This record gives sequence, structure tokens and C-alpha cells, in this order.
Amino acid sequence: LTLAEALSPMNAKLETNEHLIQRISSEYKLNAKQHIAFTIAARQFLMVSNEYTSEKSAEHIPPLLMFMTGPGGTGKTHAIRALQSLMSAYSCQHYIRFLAPTGSAAALVDGMTIHAALGITITCQRNKGKGGRNPGDDMEDISVIIPVKKHAQLRIEWKNVSFLVIDEVSLLDLGLLCDMDYALRYAKEAHDVPFGGINMIFSGDFCQYPPVSGAALYTSTKGSSKATIEELRRRLGRLSWKRVETVVEFDEQMRMSADPEYANAVKRLRLRQCTEAD
Repeated sequence: LTLAEALSPMNAKLETNEHLIQRISSEYKLNAKQHIAFTIAARQFLMVSNEYTSEKSAEHIPPLLMFMTGPGGTGKTHAIRALQSLMSAYSCQHYIRFLAPTGSAAALVDGMTIHAALGITITCQRNKGKGGRNPGDDMEDISVIIPVKKHAQLRIEWKNVSFLVIDEVSLLDLGLLCDMDYALRYAKEAHDVPFGGINMIFSGDFCQYPPVSGAALYTSTKGSSKATIEELRRRLGRLSWKRVETVVEFDEQMRMSADPEYANAVKRLRLRQCTEAD
């Protein structure tokens, strides 16, 4: 940089932002992987915010699609709390929202279920199965309708949301991810942009529980000229998931740091590599 560039207001602002990122990282005592994930999300927030980026240029910044993975207790949520602290420093804590596939998972992050937050409902049509059987007698007989309700209210509620954290992604079904993608496109009135242009942070561990009666995000899909609606939803959900290209794998056990012997045993159990001693 030239002296003039180094002393320009924008570079001074950028330097201040970087110092704030470092200070918050130190205050939260983030380890190496936590710091990486936090810094990626923090810089994205600073770029898309109006602190030093015009609204017009912010529209051309690609949204962040990040996956934070690793065993429970490695501090994925802690890194997100640091991001919340940064947003609070700019009075932008309302820019971020937390969702999860189930009510219990949502409660742990003070969030909502995906269905409730996006107005997605699931209706099982009765007596519509083959041969007059009730849905449930055969998986092929179940017809699921998932409409988006209260369109105007949805757009109002999501108008200022620019970051969305999805926790416990191992429980997330490909079909539900498809519905979430299109609901967000509608809510943000950005129909041609994945997830409506919202910066997405997925968090979870695929070694944990898979979705109940559904297809996990890592499930491969096959093309077919006679695909059912459910197969199409899963295929679209798979395409949405494959857009996620920023991945941070957490590997330092923080929750059980005081008991490394137990932590190592749990790590081996997670990978089905238990020893006799374990």
C-alpha cells in the first residue's frame, strides 16, 4: 500500500474491524479452528454490512455458505456466540437467526424449528394410498404437501436477516433443505439466488443421529425420468447442499478438556474404533 492508501478512511476502518475481530477472539479464548470459523463469518458480516460497503456493492458479494463440523464439545456454538458479540458491537444482533430441525435442538440454541420459522407445514392426506389403503401402510402411499403460509408476514420477519445458523444438520432431511431453500428465496424476494442470498452457517456432526424416515444430506441421489415428488425434493436438496464449499472441521475437545482419557475414548467410540480398555 502507498502512504495515501494506508491513511485512507476505508483502510482505517478495515484495520479497526480487524482489531475488533482479534479482540473478540481473545475474549472468547477461541482455539485455532474456532478462530478460523469466526473470522470467516465475521469478515463476511463486515463486508455485507453498511459499515463500509454501500448497499449497491453489497448486493454483488457472494453469500457465505459454510459448514462447521466436528464432535460435540468442540466449540462450534461457542464460535457462533463470538460472531453474535461482533454483531452486537455494531448493533446488528438482529441480523442473525438460529434454526434447527427439531424442537429440542432449537431450544438448545435459543432458536426455532425450521418449520415454525419459515411457515412450512406438513399435511398427510388421508385415504389417498394405493388400493384405498391408509397412508403409512406403505411408504410409497404417503403424500406430503409442504406449502409456505403467510407470505407477507414471512417477508416482513426475514427482511433484516442476513445470517442464518442451522444447528444439528445430521437431523436435516434433503427434502426439508429443498423446502427451506425455496422458502428463503421467497422470503427475501431473491428467487434466483440460493437460500435467498442469506449467509448460511450449517453446524453439526454427521456421526450423530440421521433424520427420522428421511435422507441425510450426504445421501446420493439418482436421476430418473419418472421421479416422484419426494425424489425431486431430495434431488433439489442435494443440489442445495453441494453449494456449501467452505468447511471448517473442529477437532479440539473443549467440553471434556479436563478429562483427556475420557475424551479420547469418546472420540474412538464416535468412529467405531473402541479398544478393550475403552
